[in-house]
Amino acid sequence: RRRFPYFKDFTQASIDKLLTPEERKSALVLEANYLQSVYVENTGNGSFVLHPLPTQAQLAPIFGMVAQDVDRDGNLDVMLVGNDFSAELLMGRYDAMNGLWLKGDGKGGFAPQTIASSGFYVPGNAKGLAQLTDAQGRNLLVATQNRGPLRVFRTRQTDESVRLQPTDVVALLTHAQGRTERVELSYGSSYLSQSDRTLRIGSTIRRVDIIDSKGKKRMVTPTAKPVAKR
Repeated sequence: RRRFPYFKDFTQASIDKLLTPEERKSALVLEANYLQSVYVENTGNGSFVLHPLPTQAQLAPIFGMVAQDVDRDGNLDVMLVGNDFSAELLMGRYDAMNGLWLKGDGKGGFAPQTIASSGFYVPGNAKGLAQLTDAQGRNLLVATQNRGPLRVFRTRQTDESVRLQPTDVVALLTHAQGRTERVELSYGSSYLSQSDRTLRIGSTIRRVDIIDSKGKKRMVTPTAKPVAKR
């Protein structure tokens, strides 16, 4: 404030006037050179690989995300919401995202689904996305929009579920094909969101092992699978 008592002077100043030579010499310079939305694959031994999401997920900033087997085929899917209405007026809004379901193939690939096929539509300044369970055991996706209505989406089928304990940290899901899926049971997800502490057991899962923070394991054997409601 002492250097620039007026906002006009600050906005018109170059970087040389904003920072002294001494300040520039000791400044930490960070450079953004990768601007795609991606998912990070842990390949083991401390190695990670970046995988860009499909083009439809690059149309606007992504804020809310939920990873869950939405269509009960045994593969992990991703639900996304986004947009940003807080950019400078001259830049305009980043508003090309209407909510998106990325259908997983179980091999690291994700195929974008249309709004007509998914029924998932969140066109506003969307931020948070969380998953809840209703009284009938059906999955709810709750999406928030700044200065807009709350949107709630409900699945047609009822999944078996396990209420997690506060100290549970990892679940190992064994599928019918013998494949094992590791699920980290975190508190909080994506943009200021918290899904309920419920582990949903899809139709392909035959065994569940839950491990708590002290390494104690308990096993859950799923019962007969409910019939999907259409």
